[in-house]
Order: sequence, then structure tokens, then C-alpha cells
Amino acid sequence: MTDVGTVTEAVHHTRHIPQWKLDEVTEIKKLIDEHSVFGLVAIRGISSSQIQKIRGDTREDIRVKIARNNLLMRALTDMGEDISGMSEYIEDQTAIVYSNLNPFRLYSLLEGMKVPAPVKGGSVSPVDITIDKGPTPFNPGPIVGELQKAGIPAAIEGGKVVVKSTKTVVKEGDVVPNDLATMLARLDIYPLTVGLDLRAVYDGGVIFKPEMLVIDEQATLADLQRGYSNAFNLAICCAYPTRDTIIPLIQKAFKDGCTLCLEGAIPAPTIIEDLVRRAQMDLLQIASLLLGSDALDDDLRTALSSVPTTQTPTKEADKVAEEEATEAEENEKETEEEAAAGLGSLFG
Repeated sequence: MTDVGTVTEAVHHTRHIPQWKLDEVTEIKKLIDEHSVFGLVAIRGISSSQIQKIRGDTREDIRVKIARNNLLMRALTDMGEDISGMSEYIEDQTAIVYSNLNPFRLYSLLEGMKVPAPVKGGSVSPVDITIDKGPTPFNPGPIVGELQKAGIPAAIEGGKVVVKSTKTVVKEGDVVPNDLATMLARLDIYPLTVGLDLRAVYDGGVIFKPEMLVIDEQATLADLQRGYSNAFNLAICCAYPTRDTIIPLIQKAFKDGCTLCLEGAIPAPTIIEDLVRRAQMDLLQIASLLLGSDALDDDLRTALSSVPTTQTPTKEADKVAEEEATEAEENEKETEEEAAAGLGSLFG
């Protein structure tokens, strides 16, 4: 009897929910299903014209939907336990954004859409507001007194109104006086940034908070390049063949083989000329030691003096070594460029 009463009460309650609310919840759930990623954003302080501009500028990448918090809560709850966890980020003025971008690119896109905005008088400043020393666009007049009244160290120098020294006029958490807010706007100082402030993103069962999506792209790229360079050098040292190391490894093996043949007097075709030159050098040195340099004719003495005392590996092996270094540098440079392109596509 109790179950029947509960069902009847639920049906009765459902009948009194306006159809537009049911349609709104249905659309929210439908859009979640149609996109790989969705997020919740704060929209307090954003004008309708700014939201329309954001929609227009990002139409190809994201879709922004503004709905009542209770309808968002109902839709997320209906989607199941994994998604319902996003409901804890619904507070104050909230909108939902849908996208097929990964969470990192979505966050980067939303941050890039933020624009400077003036601070309002009577509001609590979320940041320190500092005015730098230097000239202002104002001509001498009553404006000097107005600036000073607002707490700005203004003076007249060289026929221009200037700020005499850098000063923090408002600390984070302080209330901004009305006269100061007016002067900041007249000085074109916009200490705030306005845009869609991401609270959380849902992607494949994982909820990402904004602090998890902040990445220093330059530092990450440098780490990737350094990692590639270290891996490349390690692969060369331990003779590990990969697509990038196979050519340098073959070149190194050829050079080492030439050196081994030369030291072991193995008459390989590529070093036969070097072996003959070494034999000639040894012969002349032996003759000089046994007979003395006076026993040699002028031609032999000239030949002996022109022959280096230490023979280096073959010219061809040296050339291969030089090509190896050049090839390694080119491979590393190409891979770094590929890494940069890949990272750019990740973060937008």
C-alpha cells in the first residue's frame, strides 16, 4: 500500500513539473551523450554580450549552455553515479560547456578567451592592485586632486600629470573604494580578467579540477626534448637499434671495423692503402734506427720526415664519423620539431 502511495505521489509531482523544465533536463543529458567532454564554468560577472562573443568565437570547439542550477543538478544525477560527482561543482551562477577537445585543450581555450576587466567600486578585490610609476594621459588640472584623493600619488612634472611612485592601492581581499575604482578605469587599468572560469571537467569517468590542467608548455617541451636526447645517446652507447639510431649505429660500426682492421693489419679493401702507408712508415723508421739517418739517401730522408709518427684511422672512417655526428644532430632536431608540433596540437 505504501509503495502504491509513493508511486502515485511521484507521478502527481511529475505532472506538475513544467514541460520546459523536463525538456531542458533532457537536452542537457543529450548534449552530454553527444560530446566526449563537458565542464562546469562560473559565469558571475560576465555580461550577456561577452557570453555571446565567447559563443561566437568558439563555436567550432565548444558549446555553452546556461541553465538553472537545479536543472543541471537533476540532469547530472540522472546520468549515473560517475557523472553525478560533477554536481558538487554547481554553485552560484553556473553554465555547462560541451566539447570534443581533451580537458587540457579545453582549459587552455577557455583561459585564452579571458579579457581584462575593470574592478567595481564596493567589490572585494581578488588580487593586489598596483599602479606603476610613470606618466598618465591627463593634462594638469583638477584631475591631480582627484587622483590624490583616491590614494594615487599624483603630481605635475614637465607639464604632465604623473604617478610619482609605484604603489599597491588595494590588497587582495580588501574592498575597492568607489573613487579609486573610477580613477583606475580612467587610467585604463583593468586588474581583473573576465571569462568562463572552469570549475571542473569530466572526461571518460575522470573529473579534472583546474589546477590539474595547468601545464607550462615551454617547460614540458624542454623536458620532452631533453628526454629524447638522453634516450638517443643511451641507445647509441648500448647499440640499441631503433628507427632513429640505426644509421648512426651502422656508421659507428663501420668506423670501429676500419680501426680494428688497421690495428690488426687485416687487408680489408677499405683500408689497404692505409696499411701500405703504415708498412712504408715502419720500414723507413726501422731503416733509420738500424742504419742511421746518414745511411739514407735524400729521397728516403725526405719521405721519413714527411710521414707522421702516429697513424690515424682511414680518411673514409673519419668522414663517416663526421657524417655520423651531423646525422645525429639532424635526427635530434627533426624529432624536437615533431615533439613541438605534437605538444602544440595537444594544448592548442
